Amino acid sequence: MMKYIMFLMFVNSLFFNKLLLLNFVLFLSVFDNNYLYLSKLFFLDELSYYLILLLGWIFSLVYLICSDYKFYMNYFLWLMKLLNMFMLMVFSFIDFFNFYLFFEISMLLMFMVVIGFGYQYERMSSSIYMMFYTFFPSLMLLLGIYYYYGMVKDLNMMFWLKESYSLFFYFCMVIMFLIKLPIYFFHFWLPKAHVEASLEGSMILASIFLKLGAYGIYRVFFLLEKFIVNYKNYIMMFFMLSSIIMSGICCLQVDLKMLVAYSSIVHMSFMMMGLVSLIKTGLMSYVIIMISHGFCSSGLFVLVNLVYQRFGSRSMIMFKGVINYLPMLTLLWFMLSTSNFSCPPSLNFMGEIHILIVSLKVSVKYLLLIMIYIFINAFYSLFMFVFTQYGKMDMFTKFDLFNQEILVLLMHWMPLNMVFFMKYF
Repeated sequence: MMKYIMFLMFVNSLFFNKLLLLNFVLFLSVFDNNYLYLSKLFFLDELSYYLILLLGWIFSLVYLICSDYKFYMNYFLWLMKLLNMFMLMVFSFIDFFNFYLFFEISMLLMFMVVIGFGYQYERMSSSIYMMFYTFFPSLMLLLGIYYYYGMVKDLNMMFWLKESYSLFFYFCMVIMFLIKLPIYFFHFWLPKAHVEASLEGSMILASIFLKLGAYGIYRVFFLLEKFIVNYKNYIMMFFMLSSIIMSGICCLQVDLKMLVAYSSIVHMSFMMMGLVSLIKTGLMSYVIIMISHGFCSSGLFVLVNLVYQRFGSRSMIMFKGVINYLPMLTLLWFMLSTSNFSCPPSLNFMGEIHILIVSLKVSVKYLLLIMIYIFINAFYSLFMFVFTQYGKMDMFTKFDLFNQEILVLLMHWMPLNMVFFMKYF
């Protein structure tokens, strides 16, 4: 498998785009097996299959919408190829140490994307903040890996030894992924990184990079199963309250990029309820929301960037009445906003319905909290849409949407709302 991946590093950009599209189309064949052993290093199951599909889809859209960096374009394309290759290998490794190694390499490449192609000088402090915020938890995860290997002498992620371990071991194995996800209390690096990152960096960060944390938690989940059984109600309540608190913070945001970044934390926290429920339906909702968030958040960041390019600001106070100048943008914004707050027939709707069912199976007390979450989630999504699209415009733009930009937005929305694809889940 490595010889085919390394080949992609030495082709020109146009040929690479065509080859990536061809491989992606071939990979769309129906995956009927629950587990596919490719070699001693690589494997493929349903979760990694869906995430690799998401990876190919988003990177194809990144190549379509990427800015012209002039003298640095070749450097940017090489960086995207490296990031694509290493993330693909993260989703394919069967050995946990190799997974950890390429996980950290992807972190370094993401650091280079933020610090190299951000818009403002503050990107220096934001990228360093992101790097050091995840440095010490990374060492703790490495310590947990060596501790487990010392006992079992095997790091195959498909065959975890389900024993009772110390609380410190559980903490070491999960803290890194909770920060990369991120969830409440561990989220402070994400808004800073999103605000200073370029459009391409924000798309990859929201749609793919956060999924590395979700993928890692899913892989170590069965190792932590005995711990979760004892504290399931407390953990689910924590994630439920985290989603509500972060939804309230979204209602206070003025910067559109900050609002979309915080909404990612909302969905990631709510998604975790399905995983810790220890019910098969909950695991399915975990995967559904993970994939749907990848499309929705990336599309919202594209919308915010289009507004920023035309009006020179991301503040909702600075511009209103976008419908008067860009009616097509208003339509696309409404389509993605409704998908963001789980309006049918979006995948978000299907995932949250499954989590509602799972939560009621665990305890009826979650019903009121979920209703509050759904209301606040819909409120800030519609507030963002109404506040920016209607009203009196004090700024002027003469640049309408280009066909390429409309295509990219539609390619975010279409897989997000094709419910008939749910048979694959």
